[in-house]
Amino acid sequence: MGSKGVLIMVGSKTTLTPEQSKTARIAYRLARSQRGMDLKADLAVAQVANIVDPTDGTLNKDVLLGTSLDVTLAQWAQLVTDDGESDTFFIDWAVGEVPADDGFVEVFTDKVTAPVAVGTFPKSINIPLTALSPGFPKPADGVYSLRYRIRQPNDQETISPLLKLIVDTTPPGGHVEPGQMSLNTDQLTQAFLDNNPDGIVGTLPDYDDWTPGDKVAFYWVGTPLPDKPADLPAPVGVVDVASATDNKVTFPVDIIGDSNDEAYYVAYFLVDKATNRSPLSNYKRIDVALGLLPDNLKDPLVPLALPPENLINLPDARMGVEVLIESFDNWKPTDRIEVTWGTAVLRPEEMGDVPQFPFSVRVPDPVLRDQYVQATGGDQPTTVVRRNRRARFNVAGSKATVAVKASSPRPG
Repeated sequence: MGSKGVLIMVGSKTTLTPEQSKTARIAYRLARSQRGMDLKADLAVAQVANIVDPTDGTLNKDVLLGTSLDVTLAQWAQLVTDDGESDTFFIDWAVGEVPADDGFVEVFTDKVTAPVAVGTFPKSINIPLTALSPGFPKPADGVYSLRYRIRQPNDQETISPLLKLIVDTTPPGGHVEPGQMSLNTDQLTQAFLDNNPDGIVGTLPDYDDWTPGDKVAFYWVGTPLPDKPADLPAPVGVVDVASATDNKVTFPVDIIGDSNDEAYYVAYFLVDKATNRSPLSNYKRIDVALGLLPDNLKDPLVPLALPPENLINLPDARMGVEVLIESFDNWKPTDRIEVTWGTAVLRPEEMGDVPQFPFSVRVPDPVLRDQYVQATGGDQPTTVVRRNRRARFNVAGSKATVAVKASSPRPG
């Protein structure tokens, strides 16, 4: 005969009283419930590859050039242990930073079955991009949320914290060519460098969609210009675009100070933290002429107009008229001598590596003829100007005046 609170022995087995059975069931349910509570407390945020800014979840734009979003789940607490039983996990995706529960779409599911093999965790999952945006090859630019759920064998379900993700495939300023950079000089000379020891300062045009993390890569490019941006030299620098307006960059003297005497160009790309790069900006030209300028220039000489006659006559013209430039200081092989006869500018002559002084510039016969005014006749004074040119600059000059005899110099 049994009574409440007394064990009843049946053969070799022990039978619990109804009260003890109830207590055992409650304890079992509490244990299972506690497992779920522990799981919820310890469930980590999902990890996603190629997040470039963990503070806001911005993805590298190259993720959207691939085929999948790579997610990693850490091993959760209270992992299933009973052989043959499984924890089922689900990965959910939603538009927005704080979506409602019904805004999530299940994009992946799988099971982990006991006994769990070594190496199962961390669990790597490749979610096709097409699953994140049904009907489209990839998600559009915007803010998204990712979470995962764990369903235990007792059907208790636990949800992870949200992971915010930002998809951004649009470069700063959109896909249009950025505006031309402005410079604090259009001409780079030795005098400029002497007065600006930090170098040339460039100012970027403002653009509407500036965000923190934007950068600018800026270039100093000689001639000829490359056919495509991929052939550009290394950038002078890559620096933060610090604010929405009035952003400046510096081309330092140690970069530009060794430039050749020719035209150079500056250009830039804008790059955001998702690594989207704008098209190359429009080139800005700057003319360069460096080093000491020509000095100790003498007036040009026209030998056929020297004393005693002091003029050019017909026989002189038939011999050929030349202008002689005497030796001067600080010339460069790429410097050019430009002679103007009357109003006619002759083709500039390059000095070369080993110039012979006096440096001779021939006056073409048609120029002699055209510069003599037949209707006027008589002795006509003609101004002869020499200019020393470096790149596109007239860096020095001198002049003389000669007379052309009334007997028209018609070269034979």
